[in-house]
Amino acid sequence: MEEKPTTRVLILGSSVAGGSGASDRYGWVARLRDRTGWEIDNRAVGGSNTTKTIATCKMKQTLAGDHDLIIIGLSLGNEGLDRTGAKAVDSFRSGLQEIVTICRSKQRNAKIVLAGVYPNGKFLKKHHILLMDFHKEMMEWPQSNPDVFGVIDFLTKLDDGRGRWKDGTFTDKSHPNDTGHQIMA
Repeated sequence: MEEKPTTRVLILGSSVAGGSGASDRYGWVARLRDRTGWEIDNRAVGGSNTTKTIATCKMKQTLAGDHDLIIIGLSLGNEGLDRTGAKAVDSFRSGLQEIVTICRSKQRNAKIVLAGVYPNGKFLKKHHILLMDFHKEMMEWPQSNPDVFGVIDFLTKLDDGRGRWKDGTFTDKSHPNDTGHQIMA
């Protein structure tokens, strides 16, 4: 009997993609791995934003190898949405687009998926409006950008309607707890 080839996945992201907030760092990526059997190389680094991730992607070893899927999971919180508002959204948008371009140039056959935006306990109503507007835009990227295969929708499952985590889904302002990670997986 021939064995089915393993799907090789590269994760680029920040602390939530790295499992922060979950017991034993068993976050949404680890849960996805266990559910699918995929071989996952998780290169998420806490505190990463688009600028840091662009620099990481330009390092030869980051995108070395042959991946079937690249998931990019960054946070508007790390981009500074609570401090700079629309400027952070613009930076996040252009940064994600550059990351996708770099990934495509180095991994021609990989499908690129964006992990969508998610709540943050620091967000106020003005941030929620920006978050929702960008979420809607981002969800349409697979139709407008041939390099984006899909977007994972975290926000509609975790947003309390004010840009913050739903009750019972967070461990601190920036990170989901086990329940939140389970919902994300």
